[in-house]
Amino acid sequence: ILLLFCIVAYYYFRNPIVAHKEAIPLDKHEEHDESSQFKIRLLVVNRSGKNLHHLRVVDKIPFLAHLTKSHSGVLQPHKTMTTEKKDTLLIWEIDGLDPYEERLITYSIKSTLRLYGGIHLPPTKIKYELKSGNEKKAYSNAVHVFSKRKE
Repeated sequence: ILLLFCIVAYYYFRNPIVAHKEAIPLDKHEEHDESSQFKIRLLVVNRSGKNLHHLRVVDKIPFLAHLTKSHSGVLQPHKTMTTEKKDTLLIWEIDGLDPYEERLITYSIKSTLRLYGGIHLPPTKIKYELKSGNEKKAYSNAVHVFSKRKE
């Protein structure tokens, strides 16, 4: 009975939004096998049977990289801001997600310096409203991109 209660509680209290972030190197230098340009893909999935309203997706690009203008994403960011620490914030506004709907957000970044150790992309924050009006938050995974340098 306790095991059944735990399974039901997990499905009832879990976050309805799942977000997965990944970075794909776009250009590789043959002599060093390192990349300075990355395509970032963020998959946002509503895994519940409820409609979610007023989604706000906020992603941060560290000051070591900048957004390239030639990104081929379908969803363009509604706002692009710079923080005090010179990081770039990308903000997407999505009206709603239907039950089990997925959205794919893509953009490209380019590092301002040559990456010898790699770059850390922090988790993406997603704010959303339930039908009852409660505002909740969800986070994606953080991405560590390492360059494989040949000696």
